[in-house]
Amino acid sequence: MTDLTVRCGPVDTSLSHAEVADWSFATAREPSRFGAAIARSERETEHALGDEGATLCGVAEQAVDAHRHFFRPGHPSACPVCRERAAAAPTQPSGQERLYDIIQAAASGPVRAELSSALQRGANIRLWIYGPARGLAEHYARLDEIVEGGPAVAEALNVDGSIGLATVDHGRWQFVIVLPDNGPPLIARAAAYRSSVVVLKADDPRVIARLKAEAEARDERGRAR
Repeated sequence: MTDLTVRCGPVDTSLSHAEVADWSFATAREPSRFGAAIARSERETEHALGDEGATLCGVAEQAVDAHRHFFRPGHPSACPVCRERAAAAPTQPSGQERLYDIIQAAASGPVRAELSSALQRGANIRLWIYGPARGLAEHYARLDEIVEGGPAVAEALNVDGSIGLATVDHGRWQFVIVLPDNGPPLIARAAAYRSSVVVLKADDPRVIARLKAEAEARDERGRAR
């Protein structure tokens, strides 16, 4: 089966801020998060994995088993040294700030300016996902509801590879942002999404099942040829 990677941008509650006057990138910065690990020699304590693979308290990468959740500093099993060092780590930019930085590489114009302003006020990032371009175009890009910038977005999504896609709510509009791996972002404007949608996480079975099914279907078509 085709190797399929599905990535979502940070989609925790930090991406669900309504736009408010006193919201800012500075106030919305998030605590650093670290992967969790257990030392093989002492399995009752949960440690935080640093960028180099070792835990924040100094246990070597080769001596720990990594877990698939984040380090939980408030958990009773948390290593006290890891807890202290995790708390002292620099804060990280919010999803809005990260997306703002990315879209500055897009072509300048009123749409980019409006989206930039909305993100600076905490606009809700409804979706931030990575997957097969045509699958995203069919299920998430809302191409038939785009009122500005549609042709360029449709062309960017009409490729065989994978691509990033984000949508941002702003008043009566929703911005659709295509994020190619090699090239500047493309921004379009669509009518606001009218139904309630839950932001999908990378391991959401609805995302993975749909995109894997599409990959399998492409494989079947390839073998039939």
